[in-house]
Amino acid sequence: MPATYTFALERLGTIEVLEKINARGMSLRVHEGGVVRVTVRPGTPQQEIGRYVAEQSQWIEDARNRLAKKSHSMTVFTPETQFATRQHTLRLTADAKDSRVHLQVKQGVIQVSYPPSVNPAENEVVQELARKGIAFAYKVEGQKVLPQRVDELAKRFGFRYSTVELKDLKSRWGSCSTKGCIQLNVHLMRLPLHLIDHVILHELCHTVEMNHGPKFHMLLDKVDGGLAARHSKELKAYRTQCW
Repeated sequence: MPATYTFALERLGTIEVLEKINARGMSLRVHEGGVVRVTVRPGTPQQEIGRYVAEQSQWIEDARNRLAKKSHSMTVFTPETQFATRQHTLRLTADAKDSRVHLQVKQGVIQVSYPPSVNPAENEVVQELARKGIAFAYKVEGQKVLPQRVDELAKRFGFRYSTVELKDLKSRWGSCSTKGCIQLNVHLMRLPLHLIDHVILHELCHTVEMNHGPKFHMLLDKVDGGLAARHSKELKAYRTQCW
């Protein structure tokens, strides 16, 4: 979704503002390239937004540093790379019969083919298709597991939700809308089951408590067997994307 408008702040640069009717107050995220985006309710004064962003300047700087380090540590896929999901294996192979780069996910194989003249480690298209293929494989596998698990946990603890959607999210494990629509990151399929359950329970709790206040944390800890804090800390050891 495109930003509603932008403005500049000294030292922080351009700030993107996205107005959403269902926004719960103001929230801030730092995207790839260090772009700062603030989500607000329609009509929120720019001066108020500016103060909010300025107060978060240290957090923004830290987030930008983390993104910069991540960009330098991106996985580079080559024919020698040994990478597998639960049910799929990645293969990068040169194909003299074609002059283009191709991706195919079929019968348990994530196949990226490229002309012999291409260096896969330095070719952005090869790297991007490898990442897309892996995300697609996780989604295929997740469709067999995650919606059913949401349903099981919702019935066990008495939650109600409307839909479950799997997406290749960049910085979140999941989200829940005010209408009970749950989105889950396909990369949950890399996690052990108890952490998958923790994320699902987190989003199901948002169908009752839409914020992260004391009531939310009490509810999450109750349904998570008193281990919510431990699981949350353990989850931080995993990146929301595997590259």
